[in-house]
Amino acid sequence: MGRLRAAMDVVQADLDRSVVDAPRLQMLVIERDESWAGIDDDHFTAYVAGPNGAYWASGSSLWGPTADAALYSVAEGAQDYLAEVERTVWPICPRHAHGVHVRPPGTAPDWIYEGGEIPSAPVWWCRGSGGHDLAVIGELDAPRSSRSRTPVKPRRS
Repeated sequence: MGRLRAAMDVVQADLDRSVVDAPRLQMLVIERDESWAGIDDDHFTAYVAGPNGAYWASGSSLWGPTADAALYSVAEGAQDYLAEVERTVWPICPRHAHGVHVRPPGTAPDWIYEGGEIPSAPVWWCRGSGGHDLAVIGELDAPRSSRSRTPVKPRRS
């Protein structure tokens, strides 16, 4: 759980640097398997939640067998929460005005995560101009403007 808490701090710092009045995200533990207490403290289900405890559970729960995996998981969880609960896209590439995605550095535009270990520190990746790494997660320094967090368009029924 410690790796996930550390990853929450890193992602929150990116959010704080890039969004005026950013919400304070938290890790919400939904279920803990106490039968593993003292043997393996990583048997729990947790999600990224907002300041009021609201969370989005249709995505994957948080996982963090390594620091890089925890960072990847929390960054995706933060994006899921912001998109589905707050109805905003974050972060936004300042050069292309596109929402960015969590990926390993230097990945091709057609890269798809198929599980397994995250090979290195994940980045915020933009699809603009054929794809580029925007910033290592934890080093995002986007302008603090209203375009840094863009409302999601309502879904059509």
